Amino acid sequence: VGSTSDILKFISAKVAEAAAEEGANANGEKKRRLKFVLGTEAGMVTSIVKSVQDILEKSSCRTVEAEVVFPVSSEAVMGVDDDDST
Repeated sequence: VGSTSDILKFISAKVAEAAAEEGANANGEKKRRLKFVLGTEAGMVTSIVKSVQDILEKSSCRTVEAEVVFPVSSEAVMGVDDDDST
């Protein structure tokens, strides 16, 4: 998509579009999940969540969900021992 602000605008636009469609179609309680997979933009999760929540709240849409995935390579994850001696 491009820059950080473009990513936020893109996600916000897609959520607003889905909320408007769901409101117009009134398909009952069937959930619609939008999935966005981002690269290294984990630092903007707060602004994405706030924007999505605001859009869904203003539209009173209860059937649209937005899932934001931040893939992590296995090299970036550190394992820990499961020590039961608490």
